[in-house]
Amino acid sequence: MRIFKHNIHGVSIILGVIELVLLCLAAFLATSYLGAGYQDVVRHATLLNVLLPLIAFASLYALGLYGKESIADPLRHVIRLLIATGLCIVLASFMLGGIFYAMSLSGESSAISLAVQFRLVVVFGSLAFVAACIGRYLIFRILGRDVLKRRVLVLGTGERAARIEALMGQAENKPFARIHFLPVVAEEVKTAADNTLPSLGAANRPLVEIIDALGVDEVVVATDERRGLPIKEILAIKLGGMRVTEYLTFYEREARRVDLDALEPSWFIYSDGFSASGWDLFGKRAFDVVVSVLFLLFTLPVTLIAAVVVKLDSPGPIFYRQERTGLLGRPFVLFKFRSMRTDAEKHGPQWAAQSDSRITRVGAILRKTRIDEIPQIFCVLRGDMSFIGPRPERPFFVSSLALDVPYYDERHRMKPGITGWAQVNYPYGASIADAKAKLSYDLYYTKNFSLFLDVLILLQTIRVVLIPDGAR
Repeated sequence: MRIFKHNIHGVSIILGVIELVLLCLAAFLATSYLGAGYQDVVRHATLLNVLLPLIAFASLYALGLYGKESIADPLRHVIRLLIATGLCIVLASFMLGGIFYAMSLSGESSAISLAVQFRLVVVFGSLAFVAACIGRYLIFRILGRDVLKRRVLVLGTGERAARIEALMGQAENKPFARIHFLPVVAEEVKTAADNTLPSLGAANRPLVEIIDALGVDEVVVATDERRGLPIKEILAIKLGGMRVTEYLTFYEREARRVDLDALEPSWFIYSDGFSASGWDLFGKRAFDVVVSVLFLLFTLPVTLIAAVVVKLDSPGPIFYRQERTGLLGRPFVLFKFRSMRTDAEKHGPQWAAQSDSRITRVGAILRKTRIDEIPQIFCVLRGDMSFIGPRPERPFFVSSLALDVPYYDERHRMKPGITGWAQVNYPYGASIADAKAKLSYDLYYTKNFSLFLDVLILLQTIRVVLIPDGAR
């Protein structure tokens, strides 16, 4: 079996060596700092200076922080470094506690007390986090950005491959140093010369040799037609340790949304996700209640002022009540501050438009600042909505969109939310095309739901509120 030399990256080895040295320095500083006040720390300094760096190194390795992909992703880096730091503190606490407890049982009078152990692991954990950040900064400065980025070989030169090229051209992070396109299906080989993609041309060499020559880190199967794929070659590179990814999975991972045009029912059936456990749902409900109560208390002055100005600005009720589609398609009543005239829909339901004449003067401000959304908190507390989830739509529009947008009803597998993944990634829109684009984000959220993602969306919502570049 061919084992690819790219499985172990030189950059990872260099980082590991640099970081291990820095972690040893962090342990030395921690023991020296506490050793000034605790002689027991000085007595066991050699043991601590060996054990602590190894625990920290193991924690970083366990979180995948020496993989090339992780090194090149700043956001993933920070998150994993924080988790690894917490893991290091926990492991060090248990391991040191066990060692010195055993020492005390054997009559060792210089065993370090639990209080001193706790101070030691916290100090070292903080220094280890700084050491890891410095190590990665040095790697970035010494080797440059492109060395840390992945090299991808896309099998295919059709529409799906073109979407990958377009996606990577728009990506702000630019996670790939280079993407190569290789026609492998007979029909694509015939038309490769006429394709606008930077194709390598027909494969005249075995796939294994092409991958080695290009230094590829990942192979993406993105052919529009599966018949004629070189399955044996793909299987050989997969078993040889190469990362092989299917198009939909790759697109979802990089775009943080789903490619609706390539979706098939089998994707829903066989892909990971769409499986929130009872504990996940309990945690989400607890998150909703806590955040909603805190939000109501924080916005109480704004809520009272908004209620008064809505009543004074135009005749009609303060709150606007409207039926929306909720979990599993069940209808519920949604509350918002009224931002339109009372006769806004005398000609029937319609989407809001840019500079909509039906919006009142105060309503325009409420919409721009998202203050009109505050009363929906009561829907969250009542259990009809979640704080985070797909935005609830009116049954009239749901029936229409379900006919025009494939899989639109699948967004109702989660409780609707006040804010959501689509809202923080896509500007306000009111058309079938906008609904389709937002669905690609809603399906991503439904598939990958987690409390961490909810917290991330909540933080990004603050950015959207402070910089309301898409609100109407």
